[in-house]
Amino acid sequence: MRRTKAFTLVELLVVVGIIGMLAAMLMPSVVAAVETARQRICMGNLKNLGTAVHLYRQRNDNRWPWILHVTSDWSAVATGTNRDRDPAENPEDAGERSITAVMFLLVRDGLSPGLFLCPSDEDAAEDKSVRWDHDGDPATPWVYYWDFARPGNVSFSWQAPVRKGEQYVNGLSDEEAAAIIMAEGTPASADPDWQPLPMAEQMSREDIRHNMSRNHAGGEVINVLRMDTAVSRSKRPDVGVDHDNIYTASNRKEVGSREATSLDLAEHLSLRDAFLIGPVGDPNNP
Repeated sequence: MRRTKAFTLVELLVVVGIIGMLAAMLMPSVVAAVETARQRICMGNLKNLGTAVHLYRQRNDNRWPWILHVTSDWSAVATGTNRDRDPAENPEDAGERSITAVMFLLVRDGLSPGLFLCPSDEDAAEDKSVRWDHDGDPATPWVYYWDFARPGNVSFSWQAPVRKGEQYVNGLSDEEAAAIIMAEGTPASADPDWQPLPMAEQMSREDIRHNMSRNHAGGEVINVLRMDTAVSRSKRPDVGVDHDNIYTASNRKEVGSREATSLDLAEHLSLRDAFLIGPVGDPNNP
């Protein structure tokens, strides 16, 4: 009678242990590879958004995507529009502004809403309806769709309006090709109580991450889109034209742009001060 060879219990446990050790050794590499792939998709989405912006301008007399609401006393206010009112019909009652309404102009221009998502942003989800109107009726004409259904349909931030006297303008000019117009969502999107720290050449990694978008690994890296459609990756937020923190605003030029710590829209006086906001509408009232 032939006896079949079989693993003993000890041998089986040794094999299982070795497999477990190999899996534990390989897991960080697999996680890192997945995150790298997500970052590349995120950069690709930003690149496509940059191309879409330029195509939009070609079809709209070289104008940037922009909604400038004027109140009943004819004073210009921050960009965007109320999520459930047509600003053309309700100029005196626009409500809080949404920076995502500006991005939604690209959706109205034919862009897929999925491009506004970063795969690493676990709190974001595509707007499947691709429409948002004032009465919830699917039969409402397209002209009434002004914004994404919610801020969580967008993973990126957008250049805030620049204050000129008592008015706000879009703050975008072809003179600054290196200016950043979009990037990962502001840290305030994940933490409404977030306050920026003054930037410095030498800072702890923890302090730097405090100033970064939370999209990728809790602040390890951000992807940015410049006016000339160039997309790059950074491990610091102070990558504006003047090495300023792209998520803050400041008119305190005497202390240097790295010192900028303001979230006050009224202090955004120059394109060189990048100041990206979103997907929340107002950095002072997330």
